[in-house]
Amino acid sequence: MTENPGTRTLLNVGDRVMVHPEGVSVFSIVEIEDDHARIESVIDSPRKISVQRRVEVSRPAES
Repeated sequence: MTENPGTRTLLNVGDRVMVHPEGVSVFSIVEIEDDHARIESVIDSPRKISVQRRVEVSRPAES
């Protein structure tokens, strides 16, 4: 697993995150490079896309 020590939560590839503290959508971390993570929705959809975000703006999703 790829670990990014630059975040306070030490997010890893495969972790589920939300991009806003009051958000409802859950994303999975696909790749971490420097201070950016590529994430994609965990919902199976025919138009599923991945986006790149700064790691520190993502927060762990509650189980």
